Amino acid sequence: MLSEPALPWETIGYKVNEGPSVIQWNGKLFVTYSASATDHHCGMGLLWADKNNDIMNAKTWHKSPEPVFFTHGKLKRFGLEHNSFAVAEDGVTDLMVSHARLYKEIKGSPISAKMKQTNL
Repeated sequence: MLSEPALPWETIGYKVNEGPSVIQWNGKLFVTYSASATDHHCGMGLLWADKNNDIMNAKTWHKSPEPVFFTHGKLKRFGLEHNSFAVAEDGVTDLMVSHARLYKEIKGSPISAKMKQTNL
C-alpha cells in the first residue's frame, strides 16, 4: 500500500484514496488519486517518487499535504476527481483529463445519488 487517507482533506465524509493515475516525467513517477466524499469536498492528491528507487516501498514515495486539484467555486468546478493522462496529437504535450460538476449541491447521498452529466 502506497497511500492511506490520513490527511484532514482526505477524510471529509469518507476516508478515501482511490482512482489512481500514473505518469512518468523527468525521471520521476507521479500518481494522482481522488480523496474524500464524492461531493464538493473531493479533490485530487499527488504522490511522487524517483523512478530509480524501489517504487514498491511506500517510504520511497512523497505525498502532497494538500490536494493539487480541488473545488473552485468562482470557476464553477466542484468535486474534481478521477483523471487520466494522455499525450496530445502533437506527440509531445502531456495532457491530464479529469471531471468535475458545474454545480455544488447534490441531492441524496454523494456516493449513491445519480448525478446529471455535464460536458466540460
